[in-house]
Amino acid sequence: MRSRQCCDGRIRREYILEEPLTRETFVSLSRLTTVTFNEKAPVPLVTFSLDGIEAKAVLRSSMLTVWLDPSAAPECETALFTLLAEAGPMANPTNTMTIIPTDPPSS
Repeated sequence: MRSRQCCDGRIRREYILEEPLTRETFVSLSRLTTVTFNEKAPVPLVTFSLDGIEAKAVLRSSMLTVWLDPSAAPECETALFTLLAEAGPMANPTNTMTIIPTDPPSS
């Protein structure tokens, strides 16, 4: 996970997920929040937001970029990954979501 402080005060985090995010995952997610698909763009982009969270991903990619309200970041992250785990193909109990750090471990 990469984490940066934005100039507007929010925290920007990038995650690499174990599985690519599929259209079906986002369609399932759209039952719970507003999801915007931009499949006509050269790179098919998906965005969604939830209380204190704004997220963006390229369809069929395992990279997820999230902007969090710093006052509620831990709760927002928990809610985000619970939400994604319950959506679409990730709802399969044998399919766990693993966050793979993108930064090298510090010594």
